[in-house]
Amino acid sequence: MTRIILNIVILLFSIPSFSQSLSSNFSNVKLDKGKTYCDDLEFKTVDTRETFVYCKAVYTQKNNYRQALNVIEIAQKKFPYSYDVRLQKALALQDLGSSSYAQKELIGLLKLYPSKPDLHNYLARIQYGNDRVTSLMSFIMSVMLNPNDKETKENLIFAKRLLNTKPMSWEINSTKAQKLTCTGKNSFDLVHYELTHNTTGTSIKDDRDYLIERITVLAEALETTNHSKSGYFWDFYGEYFIELNKQDLVAAAVDMMLNNDNNPDAENLKELNSSFGIK
Repeated sequence: MTRIILNIVILLFSIPSFSQSLSSNFSNVKLDKGKTYCDDLEFKTVDTRETFVYCKAVYTQKNNYRQALNVIEIAQKKFPYSYDVRLQKALALQDLGSSSYAQKELIGLLKLYPSKPDLHNYLARIQYGNDRVTSLMSFIMSVMLNPNDKETKENLIFAKRLLNTKPMSWEINSTKAQKLTCTGKNSFDLVHYELTHNTTGTSIKDDRDYLIERITVLAEALETTNHSKSGYFWDFYGEYFIELNKQDLVAAAVDMMLNNDNNPDAENLKELNSSFGIK
């Protein structure tokens, strides 16, 4: 029991902070302790997206998350196709604790903008405490698309941690047969099981070799999982990693993550990415 409690405590303290990942969005917002410029606005008459996004940031920093969402929902009625407005709505929903609705908004954007690393980043952080496999795939994609960003380097650390996840103590006595025949488990639960019980590459010290071996394990687990596969995480992320492995492009993807430009398969990886709408 003590071991279980310790594992849970370690997990809680290692979860990447969603709010911390958004701090760069608000770096230019200067707040007063009292009334703000935004408090005097009649938002139904505001006609600039920048004003809505600014005021949403103001109310967020004041921890007035409900008002932040109200502001951005008015903005969405005026600018229904704005990427910035829709993104800020997702972040406002997450601030209010509505992770499932935030995820839905982000996935809607990701279908239109799969090359945006921040979308993969936010999805990874939302999913971290809910589904570690989908979080892992989102982290990997965010690192691939923007390997030089400071926050992306943090995401690489989380991705490596998830790739080397050890089973919790209550999982150790479970057998593979039990897991694979349990209809109560979804496909990503089974992939997680494979990752936690297949130790291939876990002892490798070199980052590049480690990532190649472990992402290969991930892709093979995705391909061999025999339960129903549906939803955007399967249609996009799952199929992407399966195809990545089938085309022997895992090493090229890892070099992209590590910002190595000399992989001979770099052009082939670009073609694969393009087929998934990633530029």
